Amino acid sequence: MLRRFGLARLDHLDRPTGRVIRRYDREVAGELAHIDVKKLGQIQPGGSHRIHGRGQVPHSTRQGYDYLHCAVDDHSRLAYVEAHRDEKATNCSEFLRRAQRFYADHGVLV
Repeated sequence: MLRRFGLARLDHLDRPTGRVIRRYDREVAGELAHIDVKKLGQIQPGGSHRIHGRGQVPHSTRQGYDYLHCAVDDHSRLAYVEAHRDEKATNCSEFLRRAQRFYADHGVLV
């Protein structure tokens, strides 16, 4: 019925708006690499309240964060990830250098 009226499949639609989701894919590996940094809170040694229950474990003394630096090639979906203690420019630029080396080792010129 959807095809008869020229509409997209339901799994290709954004449910709240009803608009067609336009996904793209680069034709050549290395043409586009998505780069992101994800900030994750560290969990104290021995686990958190999910293991021991609320109020059973003393509050952590600011455990800090880990930063996952991620690069994903748009065509091949080959991913490269590193964990660092901060997201300063020097770490980011070194990460990018190592990511390019990783992709080159796999035959992808970014």
